[in-house]
Amino acid sequence: MEPRIAARGISYHAGDKRILHGVDLAARDGEFVGLLGPNGAGKSTLLRVLAGLIKPSMGTVTIDGDDLTAMRPIDVARKVAYVPQDTHVAFDFSVWEIVLMGRHPHLPRFAVEGKRDHEIAALAMEQVGVRHLGDRSITSLSGGERQMVFIAKALAQQPQILLLDEPVSALDIRHQLHVLSLVRSYTEKGATAIAVLHDLNLAARFCHRLYLMAEGAVTAQGPPDAVYTEEALARSYRVRAAVRYDPLVQSTTVTALGALEERAEPEGLQTTSESHENTRTT
Repeated sequence: MEPRIAARGISYHAGDKRILHGVDLAARDGEFVGLLGPNGAGKSTLLRVLAGLIKPSMGTVTIDGDDLTAMRPIDVARKVAYVPQDTHVAFDFSVWEIVLMGRHPHLPRFAVEGKRDHEIAALAMEQVGVRHLGDRSITSLSGGERQMVFIAKALAQQPQILLLDEPVSALDIRHQLHVLSLVRSYTEKGATAIAVLHDLNLAARFCHRLYLMAEGAVTAQGPPDAVYTEEALARSYRVRAAVRYDPLVQSTTVTALGALEERAEPEGLQTTSESHENTRTT
């Protein structure tokens, strides 16, 4: 099956600094893909490349087989919704106005939102759990509330591809579970989602596949039980970790045991989904 979105050979430089190097990624319909790795690994930069917000120094991104750089911005906006890490808004829009902006890519030029657009925006707010905030100013909300409003805006856009940069970083655990369950349900209806995440256990629980990154490159990719090995986690995060299967949540879980001081890479690291054979600590 052709990937809904694919990145091939992506490199990105900011001045003399290399942020990404030779990254390949593909996500298909019905997949929730997680991007993981330590701070500075290049996850957010890769997501912005996938969204078309910055152009890679090398490589290509395709959506439904079409080169992203050759697509009209309006066509990209009709297919791709991006939720940034920074949800600060300079202007005093209401929450309702922010969410309704998600409908703009689907409106004819100079048209205003109609009944159907209002229904879709209201449903998105209801699904995320922010409908009660509709009349509030976006600038009056907490960081977590703003994060949820922008997720509602993205859902109101009805994208085929949902890109989220740390979408639950400011949320309490209850809302983290709710948002990630919502994203997972959205992909089960046929959409594609790619999210930058920091919580390894939540990523394993909700994502179909993971890409583990370090220093601008992908170090492992595949389903969570293949990616989470002691060697792969040591290489990316420089920590000793215990990896086990938790039958209570039916998911692989990781417990960090301590930092690794030495810089030598662990031997025997396998960087694809064939890494099931690695020994695990239980």
